[in-house]
Amino acid sequence: MKESATGRERIIAAAIELFAEQGYAGASVRDIAARAGVTGGLIVHHFGTKAALRDECDAAVIESVFTAKATPDASMLAAALAGRSGAPAHLAYLRRMLTDDDARADAIFDRVLAATRNLISDQQATGVIRPELDAEHTAATVAIYGLAPLLLPRQLARAFGAESLDQDTLTAVAESLGAILTAGLYAASPYPEA
Repeated sequence: MKESATGRERIIAAAIELFAEQGYAGASVRDIAARAGVTGGLIVHHFGTKAALRDECDAAVIESVFTAKATPDASMLAAALAGRSGAPAHLAYLRRMLTDDDARADAIFDRVLAATRNLISDQQATGVIRPELDAEHTAATVAIYGLAPLLLPRQLARAFGAESLDQDTLTAVAESLGAILTAGLYAASPYPEA
């Protein structure tokens, strides 16, 4: 955590780290305050409740992961999945929050979906993605495929003949998916004309 960060920023950063490590239920406000170097009262002052703090963390993570300048590359994702020290906490947080057994997992997925939908719409407007594609369905498909390395790292590595989802394997996954998305999978449409 940066020394120059405000109390609010330190609280959010500490909460992201602890929620990623221990899950939402496992991380107490007291633990978050201790990691941030603040009092529990300051957390209540800034956020009111632990749930409101989680909302702020969700928003910060989605903003971070889905901005072009902060798009995670294969090495960042591999480090986060391996649990290495210094791995991006936001990717670890996203993985944990999506797999925690609570209704909030749906809420963060909905945020991922909305961010993906915005990216798809922006790319349709610039001609990168074909404008005739249904933005809603395309966003859902892209979001699910994009989350696969976070949610199924061991299975994806095994499918690519690797022991772990390292940078080389992630690059191979990205190249394979990129080829399918760019050139298509079928030589002709598998669906009958309506």
